[in-house]
Amino acid sequence: MAVVADIVKELEMLPERELEAAARYVHLLRERRKSERLRALTELQGSLKGKDGEAFAKAIEEGCEQIDESSW
Repeated sequence: MAVVADIVKELEMLPERELEAAARYVHLLRERRKSERLRALTELQGSLKGKDGEAFAKAIEEGCEQIDESSW
């Protein structure tokens, strides 16, 4: 969290025009990250096929899609 605080301190010293440029850059970074994550998911989509895919789906259904109310 110290990094974020340091960045905020630096930003507070910038004039409005440079703040706007910084905001555009941060937005660009977020959009790029979002795009990269989507691309990675798209590349992995369908990578588990046949018996491996079926076993993975079954494991999720049996172990992950159940709620144990007493565990909380």
